[in-house]
Amino acid sequence: MSVQEDKNNEPLFIKDYEDVFKGLGCLQGKYTIRLKQNSVPVVHAPRKLPFAIRDEFKRKLDEMESQQIISKVVGPSDWVNSITIVKKANGDLRICLDPKELNNAIRREHFRLPTLDEIVSKLSGAKYLVH
Repeated sequence: MSVQEDKNNEPLFIKDYEDVFKGLGCLQGKYTIRLKQNSVPVVHAPRKLPFAIRDEFKRKLDEMESQQIISKVVGPSDWVNSITIVKKANGDLRICLDPKELNNAIRREHFRLPTLDEIVSKLSGAKYLVH
């Protein structure tokens, strides 16, 4: 099997499933993160922000909030992660956070992905595949 490309060097499956490759990838609905029973919240001290990028940083946070990537928290919070700001090649800011302690405290949900054999066996006798 090979991946075919169109004249723009873009794989054809990207055109076939265009809706999957557009937007921010946000999932619909709300999800509740469940924590381990004895987890202890961690509050990191804020890192210093260079004065020269404060306005740009605020603009980026406002942009991310308007796109519903983040939401503003007013008041105290049990979990506070440190952030790092990186200047991208195009001059834009990338805001990164390190939720290491939070990730360790999350109670993982168990979902077993079906194997290819299980999926194929369900398709036996199928006459049409609709995408």
